[in-house]
Amino acid sequence: MDKDFSKPRVNVSMLPSYQGKFVCLLGKAKDVDNNGTSFTLTTSDGQDVKILMQEPLSEYVAGLTEVHGTVDQSNSIVCDNYIVFPQETSDSF
Repeated sequence: MDKDFSKPRVNVSMLPSYQGKFVCLLGKAKDVDNNGTSFTLTTSDGQDVKILMQEPLSEYVAGLTEVHGTVDQSNSIVCDNYIVFPQETSDSF
């Protein structure tokens, strides 16, 4: 498997060593920007990371969310795609 297509699962403390690389991050989404261009994800290590959208969100994002994207220089994630899990999954996470 080509390493360029791998999606290591990371948390916030791991982001500095993945700058410029594609990662997968799971957490609880909150604080969606009014124009839908970003939101905050609280990860398993209890820290927040800013998720930057390439296009404004077309839906409300909250609860358990998996983000796939590239780590930028400020340790934010430039999102390629995301999955919002059902509320019942979020509640039991």
